Amino acid sequence: MRCLSLVLFLLLPLLLSGCMDSRALSGPEIRNLLGGAKVEGRHEIRGYSFVREYDETTFTQIRPDGAQATWRVTGNQVCIQWNGKGRNLCRSIRTNDRGDYWKVRGGTKTVVTYTRIVDKATGVDRAVSGSPPVILMRLVFSPMGWFVLIASTIAYLVWKGSRPIPIVAGGQSYLPEELGVLPVKQVDAFMATALAEDGFETAYRVFEVMLAQSGTFTRSWERMWSVVGLLADEDAVRALAQILQASILFPKSLLETVSGDDRTVYLIGKGYGARAELLRRTHDATGFTTARESSMLFLDTLRPIPGAPVPEPTEATAEPAPTDQKLVGDAVDEISLVSPGIGKGQPEAASGRYQALANSAYETIMYLKHEPPPVVRSSSSSYSGGGG
Repeated sequence: MRCLSLVLFLLLPLLLSGCMDSRALSGPEIRNLLGGAKVEGRHEIRGYSFVREYDETTFTQIRPDGAQATWRVTGNQVCIQWNGKGRNLCRSIRTNDRGDYWKVRGGTKTVVTYTRIVDKATGVDRAVSGSPPVILMRLVFSPMGWFVLIASTIAYLVWKGSRPIPIVAGGQSYLPEELGVLPVKQVDAFMATALAEDGFETAYRVFEVMLAQSGTFTRSWERMWSVVGLLADEDAVRALAQILQASILFPKSLLETVSGDDRTVYLIGKGYGARAELLRRTHDATGFTTARESSMLFLDTLRPIPGAPVPEPTEATAEPAPTDQKLVGDAVDEISLVSPGIGKGQPEAASGRYQALANSAYETIMYLKHEPPPVVRSSSSSYSGGGG
């Protein structure tokens, strides 16, 4: 995309130069340009600058001898006779899309270049050599001009679309590469701020930065989970539904990392399940299947062995109590960079509770099916009735 943008920008001067092919003015255009005008210019053959004032039939050129001439338009040329004597000097006037005007002899040789043409009555410029408004006006009203305008618009949109979107949380904004060079604790604090604002999609983008910073998936996961793991279960699942986009291809290695921590295993399984729910009515059938199977992989490890009693969740244990810790400001400095529960074991009651919850969640996700978006068809009605 960026290469396409660059090509279009490089072609733009060529397109503009193609728009500046010159043309000869018609008789009416010459009369409208010069009649009642003050003209500044340069005689290219004799090498002097001049100022002329035109009325309807004559013009006066300000020079030491006070010479005066009459002018008229004959066909598509302006004809001049100095001091009422001699032959008429008839020349064509040409212009281009830059707004330049010049007088030519024999159709090609430049005799006079006009640098400015001003309406004497109003003082408004009729033409200024290289005037941007003139360029734009001529570009817009020419076929090539429309092509240039469309090409420039496409180039701008491609360039804009290829720019990275800033990551914003807590009134702070960073591009991914800017966030990636900050100290680890500052990035972790930024993740905590995003989660405190329910910015779960932002948390996913911060996790991508952590992946690049840490160098290994396990280390970046531990950093992320040291923050996300402090959330209440429901919020942690909502966050994981977004964050697991980055780890959806590594469910087995992730399971090995968190094995032994029933709460973490359960929440990841629920997070994958929530991701499958998000993808259920999309065109991404592959992503849905992967998320669903990953969810079942995690939840199945917590399900009791067949024939063993299954503890039922009670009102007191069905939903674990949320943490009171706030994930804002410098509080993240107090967060351990080791995933909560990894290698620490858990009380038997908590383990039984998550086993029961996992069994129920597994049954739910097992029957979840991908449903493509409904096809919207244009309504039509037909009536065939008998005639009388």
